[in-house]
Amino acid sequence: MHDEYLFGDRPSVADFYLFVMMRWASRFGVAIPTPLYGLYKRLLARPSVQTALESEGLAIS
Repeated sequence: MHDEYLFGDRPSVADFYLFVMMRWASRFGVAIPTPLYGLYKRLLARPSVQTALESEGLAIS
């Protein structure tokens, strides 16, 4: 990682794809490395991500 996100100080499409993969990994009991878990929490805290999850009927976790 380069800074707070994969490629710098702003999220990119790659960060959001990885977010989805980490949600799946968590659901299936796959461990998420600590630095990536921090990225997951940062993305999850974004209002737009919460809105998207809610509109899809997905639990926020």
